[in-house]
Amino acid sequence: MNTKSLLLLALLISGSVLQTFSQENKVVSAWAHLDEYNKYKDTVELKAAKDAIDVAALNDKTINEPKMWLYRGQVYFALFDHQLNTIVNNIMKKEGKPTDAGTLQKMNSEAYISVDTNNICVAAYSFVRVTQLETKGERVDEARSMLPVCLNRLANKAISAYNARIFPVALAMFEKEIWLTKEIGVSDTSELMRQNIQNAGRTAQQMQNYQKALVYYQQLADIYKKMPPSDIGAQPYLAMVDIYMTNMKDTAKGLEILKQGMDSYPGNVMLLIKQINFYLHAHNSAKAIGNLQTAISKLELTNNPQDKPLLAKLYFALGNTYDNMANPKNDSGRALPKPSDYDSLFSKAESGYTKAAQLAPDNFDILFDLGALYNNRAGEINKEANNLPVDQTDKFNKLQAEANGYFKKAQPWLEQALPLAKNGYANAKTPDVQAIWKDNLTSTIRALKAIYVGTGQTDKIKGLNN
Repeated sequence: MNTKSLLLLALLISGSVLQTFSQENKVVSAWAHLDEYNKYKDTVELKAAKDAIDVAALNDKTINEPKMWLYRGQVYFALFDHQLNTIVNNIMKKEGKPTDAGTLQKMNSEAYISVDTNNICVAAYSFVRVTQLETKGERVDEARSMLPVCLNRLANKAISAYNARIFPVALAMFEKEIWLTKEIGVSDTSELMRQNIQNAGRTAQQMQNYQKALVYYQQLADIYKKMPPSDIGAQPYLAMVDIYMTNMKDTAKGLEILKQGMDSYPGNVMLLIKQINFYLHAHNSAKAIGNLQTAISKLELTNNPQDKPLLAKLYFALGNTYDNMANPKNDSGRALPKPSDYDSLFSKAESGYTKAAQLAPDNFDILFDLGALYNNRAGEINKEANNLPVDQTDKFNKLQAEANGYFKKAQPWLEQALPLAKNGYANAKTPDVQAIWKDNLTSTIRALKAIYVGTGQTDKIKGLNN
């Protein structure tokens, strides 16, 4: 080898060494600039750290260095926090410093809505890369310690975006949470993982991305199967049934999922209610009543005060189902002949409504329907009396007395419903809601007037007119 060749080889080796040193120098430079930023909060130093680490991250010589990824994570985390703090400070300049925890939380949520997501995502990925390249040592320990912190920032961004109805961003962040939670090594049966998956499903559903929502809900259902049986495991089935039946109009698939849920969680009240609603919509009163009675028995057995509103709704639905069976109508709303077991059905409707009213004495619909049950029967008895021949005075008087008895039964429930209707009308927030309450109020006043006239309580009519 001649002198010229040796010189060329030396230059090549020297260039290679210098290039490697140059890239390694970028890693060291990034660390040095970041250290200066942490001491003095000089954003020029932070930008210089980012520029240096970005070059190192693209170079083959340093791309697999745990140290480079650790510094990259630290730089991008600092970028995220700096931007977030800047936004918070700007909000405080505009609105003043918070005087309580609630105001501070509101400001932080507003800042999280505006902050860019790229920096925290890069930081999280970089720290994960350290754990993939090294299994032990100070660097990997430091990287692992930052993963829960990144997870917290991702969660705040996801929740703030969801509450602001920025669903695409929220879904992306919830999905990042799921990924990072797995990387940290958290079990899929943990509350954190289950919550993240549920949030992703809900967000996808809000976006009307029903296929993706179903994937997440099914994943959640499979996780609950690994756990001890609990009613909470029915939640993903409830969500999937809603999507299939309400959003996708696929009743057959919805019923299939409902059956799967009921097989996995037999006796679950909320799944029973889903099935009840289906039977009621399909006019299958017998099956609806069976499920209603099962659900009521289960709730009464547990005797949980928090179930009282739900129990009232179930009794109301039971009473309403018997009411419709006792007083059938055709598709046009015209009354059909009374069934042979009318008296029994009426009594069961009365019982269901009464128990519902006892549990929810401030529910207008329950009070009105119970009053209407008595009022309508009184009206029908009066009609029968008025159709009698004039010579059947005794029967006429007997029927009138019977009708007045039902009018008197209807009266206290309708009088109890009246102030609720007035209050609903007075406090309605929209014209549509106000129109509904106006109809409720008008119907209640009309029914009470008929009762007062029919039972000779004409002095009370003036109060209604006022």
